[in-house]
Amino acid sequence: MKNILILSLKTLLAISLGWAIGYTAIEYGPQVYDMPRYKVVPRVVAFLKGSRIVATGFHIEWKDKVYILTNRHVCGNKSNLHLNTDRGIRKIISRYDKHDLCVLESKVKKGLRLATYAPAELDRIILVGHPRGFKTVIQEGRVISLAEYSYTHPIGYYTSYRIGAFAYGGNSGSPVVTIWGTVVGVLFSVSDRYPGHPSVVPWYEIKEFMEDTFGKED
Repeated sequence: MKNILILSLKTLLAISLGWAIGYTAIEYGPQVYDMPRYKVVPRVVAFLKGSRIVATGFHIEWKDKVYILTNRHVCGNKSNLHLNTDRGIRKIISRYDKHDLCVLESKVKKGLRLATYAPAELDRIILVGHPRGFKTVIQEGRVISLAEYSYTHPIGYYTSYRIGAFAYGGNSGSPVVTIWGTVVGVLFSVSDRYPGHPSVVPWYEIKEFMEDTFGKED
């Protein structure tokens, strides 16, 4: 009971401090807490509709350049999207219906790197995004299953895998990263009935999209 109380107090403190400096952190230990704070959070962006946050994206490095990656259904048929960082407009470069991915121009010099290996089931992962329009929310979770399964989405059928982390509207386009900060997936769908089991675009499909759009990395 004492340990539960201490954990609750630590989590409450982390959330309170997070709101004070601009993000919310669900803390499960120093390694999980510090890495996303300094490495991942600065690379995550929110997309705006008016002044309201409606979705998530993140800066990703590819062939010595940086782009913004999010979902195809976030981009829709628009030619550009508005960011929260400087309320700037970013041009859409390419859409990929096959994997519900979309890439935009970026004006920063650093981004996250795509993982070069497959995660294992039950590996710890971190989900960073803007659920329901909140400031940046960091969660720790686990890879539930790497078994591919087809998911029916309003704009197509996709192959995905599942993680264990709570996600809601606004988390679309959130990066799923390892505890070392490398990207192993992009969240693209979550059921209101089962918010703790969101669907994720696998890392190898992100690689395929980036290669098709910009060429293979050296």
